[in-house]
Amino acid sequence: MMLYYIKTMESRFNEGKRVFFVYPHSVFQENLIQNLVNQEYEIYLIKDHTYINTIIEAYPDAILFLNIDKGLTRDEWEKFIRSLLDSVGQPTFRIGIISYEFEKPLAELYLMELSLPGGYIQLKQSLDKATSIISKTLEANEVRGRRKYVRCQMEPERAPDFNVMMDGALVKGKVLDISSAGMAVSVSGGMEFQKNLLLRDIQINLTGRRLRVSGVVIGFRESSGGPKVFVLLFDKSVDSETRGTIRNFVNKRLQEQLDQKFQSQKAL
Repeated sequence: MMLYYIKTMESRFNEGKRVFFVYPHSVFQENLIQNLVNQEYEIYLIKDHTYINTIIEAYPDAILFLNIDKGLTRDEWEKFIRSLLDSVGQPTFRIGIISYEFEKPLAELYLMELSLPGGYIQLKQSLDKATSIISKTLEANEVRGRRKYVRCQMEPERAPDFNVMMDGALVKGKVLDISSAGMAVSVSGGMEFQKNLLLRDIQINLTGRRLRVSGVVIGFRESSGGPKVFVLLFDKSVDSETRGTIRNFVNKRLQEQLDQKFQSQKAL
């Protein structure tokens, strides 16, 4: 059941890989994660290593960074990682090690003997340096693919509201998915947007925070059993602070969606 729920999320994207940090350090979670989100990586935090097999089954090309300072002993981590690598003939997922300490025997084990492509990353260094190392690791593993922006598809009951003035009338609707580059929306009352229409001062309610954006309608798609879905691309008037707010919203909502799937699994 858990695998089914996770795979239903797969339709959101057809490119790019997901990055999972297992037992993230608090300072790492607060700072490095933000830097990676700003770089448009799709990041998840996992606080239970027993979910790793499910993640790998659902996302065979996942990138997993394991904090070996927590959760298991060093010997248990080695045994666990070996079991992951032995569970498939040729792993397509990638594993990296993160730790505050650098221990040469462990580095040799994971880098030389097990040849983990995610490397062995010591966090006891400057934030910029740690971010740079992890970013280069993600680039080397082609995590972004051809996807430039991380999007989030909304659950119907939690879709944010938007409104905009058009020809003197207030048009309302729902945001169906969003990224820092644009969004897809449905419009209430049978209203429609024409292609190439510039919509100024669109107001979006993202979890109680109202954002103002402008964008161009670049097209629409039919929705089976529902209203048309209109796709908007934000224009240059949308500043970096607003785009950053949207990135954080997307990251938070994606994490919530994954957490809910895990909670559903526990309840079964």
